Amino acid sequence: MRRRLKKWILDPTLVFAVLGVTFFGMAMIYSAGVVYIPNEVTQGAWIRQGMWFLLAIIVFMVVVRIPVRWIEWIAVPSYAFSILLLASTLVVGTGAGTAAGVKSWIRIGSFGFQPSEIAKVATILLLARFLSQRKEPLSSVQDLLFPALLVGFPLALVVLQPDLGTAMAFGGILFAMLYWAGTPVILLLLIASPFLGLIL
Repeated sequence: MRRRLKKWILDPTLVFAVLGVTFFGMAMIYSAGVVYIPNEVTQGAWIRQGMWFLLAIIVFMVVVRIPVRWIEWIAVPSYAFSILLLASTLVVGTGAGTAAGVKSWIRIGSFGFQPSEIAKVATILLLARFLSQRKEPLSSVQDLLFPALLVGFPLALVVLQPDLGTAMAFGGILFAMLYWAGTPVILLLLIASPFLGLIL
């Protein structure tokens, strides 16, 4: 019984952070939908977001029960599959809404999805697998080459779409995971300095 309960014990900080960001996002969507001329698109957007959140909870309850070994095994094929999807957007990709000129969506009939979202999860899984297999933290520029390449492939494909916002998200994933893996902050700042210079 204790083992079963232990599987469901979650980090309260993580739970409250996810709930906080989710409800804040729903509040912003609701606020943006308050217009002088109501319509179904703007008025129902926050409700649809809430439905997706409920679906995400169901998926989470399933994923949290999956053995870690299975996740480690699926990391490589899921990453390779996401790279193929990102590459296919350069050929058959379409835009949506205000980003009509960006080839970031793949549409199959009335259904559409962004391969970059799948690539984010796949990249996190593969990067986590690599970092967990190391006995010592990354401590040199040479140690960071492989993680940089893992993130660099999907990042480059996203830039070619071009979707610079999502590309920056991949950069954030890399630096966040390296930081929590114990990489010295000075080394991270050294690597980030050229990119910060471009932004500033």
